[in-house]
Amino acid sequence: MAGEGQSSLADWILPGLLALVIGSAPFSIAISQSALTLAILARLIVRPRRPPPRTGLELPLLLWLGWILLTLPAATAPLESLQHMRRWLLLPAVWIFAEAARSCEARKHFFPALALGSGGVAIYGILQGFGVIGIAPEFVEMGKLPLTTNPMTAGALMMICSLAMLAFLMRAGSRSRTVLAAVAFALCLWALAMIQARSCWLGFIAGAFVLLFAERPRWAWLLPALLVLALALGPPRYRDRFTSAFRPGTEYRSNWQRIYMWKSGWRILKDHPFTGIGDRDLRELYERYTPEQDRDKVVIYGHLHSNPVMFAVLWGLPGFVLAMLFLLTIPILQWKRLRMLEVLGGRAPPQSTAWTLAGLAVWTGFFIAGLFEWYFGDAEVILLLWILTGLSLAPIEE
Repeated sequence: MAGEGQSSLADWILPGLLALVIGSAPFSIAISQSALTLAILARLIVRPRRPPPRTGLELPLLLWLGWILLTLPAATAPLESLQHMRRWLLLPAVWIFAEAARSCEARKHFFPALALGSGGVAIYGILQGFGVIGIAPEFVEMGKLPLTTNPMTAGALMMICSLAMLAFLMRAGSRSRTVLAAVAFALCLWALAMIQARSCWLGFIAGAFVLLFAERPRWAWLLPALLVLALALGPPRYRDRFTSAFRPGTEYRSNWQRIYMWKSGWRILKDHPFTGIGDRDLRELYERYTPEQDRDKVVIYGHLHSNPVMFAVLWGLPGFVLAMLFLLTIPILQWKRLRMLEVLGGRAPPQSTAWTLAGLAVWTGFFIAGLFEWYFGDAEVILLLWILTGLSLAPIEE
């Protein structure tokens, strides 16, 4: 009887907590991480002996984490690097969501939670854009919206949510989910445009292309034409903002700032090519490795505005290779899973294809946007990535 009680408790509490995690992830790190912690504890209590599901990510992850731990004593600030190990505490989201998605009953709550959470945040941002909700003067001057966080994080969150909603719009499976996906997608895309985060615009375009290529190959080639049409007919300030991403570094401030940062990162890497400097804030080191005449040209936020650059600087060239091995394993597994679901056809679990498509599109957007931002170090963004990765790689049992 106790076992049955524990099982029914898990079947009720765990999906509820995980729905709270995915629903609050677009707007509250406090709520989402607290709910995730409670979900992990509940899982350990009610199913202590049951191993987590295998996703295929275990070996590359262990190799990467093993290297990070092995090089920890060589870090330039070992205690700070040890403190930053907490970023990995979000990784269990991959396996706990993969396990929960085995159950059709649990899985059906995750999409509406994400749609309502992301749609609500998008509405909040749109109201900021129309001046109904006030924002800080510096964001007004930049022409950017912070939503519930800051423009860069907000852009990534809306990019992720809009791609996930687009996947469900194509594979919703019911009229009610189609309507909900369409409304949430329109709101998130509107907010993403107003935030004016160029890296996230590029990430959305890349993710949408991959999504269409996987699901509707003929439609994918219409995307460039739609982009050209939108740039030609859209507001000039959006056209100028988008095309500025491709202007020479000397012409656009944000572009040449990144170039200065990456050059400093290269200087750091040359001094620490094997072990890197460890996971730490880079303000102090940036000044040391940047020529004096260039130090006041860049506002350094403790990182170098690029995931690959940061992987190499923090963990050396071996760490960079292992990081890329782990990250590139994700879309490979997702593509394989799509082919498997295609073979299963109607026998595949409900929403499995939609979540796998969403995971693949979101990974693509994250990877492209992360070339120009340190999104791996952004807790709000990486949590959503891990959630969707877990849902996209859930074992197929039903």
